[in-house]
Amino acid sequence: MHNSKLLILCHTLSDIEWKRLQKFLNSPYFNENKQLVQLAKYINKHIRKTQKQHLSKVQVFKHLYKKEAYNDLRIRQLMYKLFRLIEQFLRCEHYKVNKIEQALHTSEIYLKRQLPKHFTSSLNNTKQLLTQTPHANNNHLYYNYYAEQLQSNYLQWQQDRKQEPNLQAVSDSLDTFYLFTKFKHSCAMMSYQNMAKVAYNLDTLYELLTLKSTNSYQKSNPAVSVYYHALLALHHNDNELHFSHFKQLLLLPTPILPHSEMRDLHALARNYCIKKINEGHQQYIDSLFDLYQIALQCQFLMTDQVLSPWTYINISALGLRLNKFTWTKQFIIDYQERLVITYQQDAYNFALAQWHFARQQYHAVISLLAQTEITDVLLNLTSKTLLLKTYYELNEYAPLESLLDSFRIFVLRKKGLGYHKQNYLNMIRFTKHLVFINNYDTSKLEKLKLKIIDTKVVAEKKWLLQKVQLLQTSS
Repeated sequence: MHNSKLLILCHTLSDIEWKRLQKFLNSPYFNENKQLVQLAKYINKHIRKTQKQHLSKVQVFKHLYKKEAYNDLRIRQLMYKLFRLIEQFLRCEHYKVNKIEQALHTSEIYLKRQLPKHFTSSLNNTKQLLTQTPHANNNHLYYNYYAEQLQSNYLQWQQDRKQEPNLQAVSDSLDTFYLFTKFKHSCAMMSYQNMAKVAYNLDTLYELLTLKSTNSYQKSNPAVSVYYHALLALHHNDNELHFSHFKQLLLLPTPILPHSEMRDLHALARNYCIKKINEGHQQYIDSLFDLYQIALQCQFLMTDQVLSPWTYINISALGLRLNKFTWTKQFIIDYQERLVITYQQDAYNFALAQWHFARQQYHAVISLLAQTEITDVLLNLTSKTLLLKTYYELNEYAPLESLLDSFRIFVLRKKGLGYHKQNYLNMIRFTKHLVFINNYDTSKLEKLKLKIIDTKVVAEKKWLLQKVQLLQTSS
């Protein structure tokens, strides 16, 4: 019984929903079977307990039917009926809070009953609710189309040939709904296609994007426009103008779409910038920083008010990259308490150590990293790398050599690193060459430089090349 659809569904019900479900089940309009009421009460009482025997089919049957002989078919039928009733209850709960859906269905009922006065009043109420809704997502656009279709049906039922039956409004609202929904899903497809190398058929989309009518629709509707420009940015990856339009819409003072959709669009824009930066287009660093700032203000980066330690570290690293030292330090301090408690101190120490490294305050870096006990493998690798760079900058070659050896053993022994393993092994190898190379041997320095350039996977590649260049200029 524990793996039954009934119990899995019951586990998702809140305390308030359980109370409302009991009222629902006690209503003769929905249920006249008292055994279902008792079954629901029993499940609610025992579902949070660790002893699984209480919710075995045999035990539940015994509770409901006392001394009767166990009947498996009977208990399974009862469970099925309760499952269907809970589904019906959840539909009612959903419908109850959706005022626009209620108003639309009420209008449709009045139209079917041929009550023009009631219909007109109800539809006007529906349209008023639609105008009061702050964000036009795909549900809202569908409801708008639904309302225009009801209006058209009403006018056609009136059979007044002098009055146009609202067909243009129906067509326009359907096009807007379709384009928004098509563009939204296509953005998800193109993003996943770039990430997972899946080949989707997007021929219809590409044809849509070339139509003049599509361009006019996106200009008249910001919700359609933001996905339109996102798609063009993804499709025409080398045209900066499309991303510029996309970014402008995301940074408007008033959000175009609900929080969850704006969050997804911001993630798409940030990933686009990161990809372009990794391809060597450094002009996207400022755009990425702008997007992170807005995302922080609007809480697009948090889940249940908690910020990922990696996001925290990436933002601080980006701020340092742009030499925004004052802003970055304040961010590190302000957002420490937003981190999950298990990473709070370690992520804070590491981010602050990065800040001190950027300020060339190397002894502070060593002090902070000595206070850090990092359990996350990737963060541990990044921390060791920062310490390695710090020792090098201080010309502390004895501790550096010791760290390089222990670092190499750590990477070799650690399982599940994937491509990170070779990344860090290459970095360790090249750093060792840097330490032991003869500064005046220009040919060896040039060979090392070319090896680093030719190696595709190597952590801290930019830093390594800078150090080689520095040795070359001083030789």
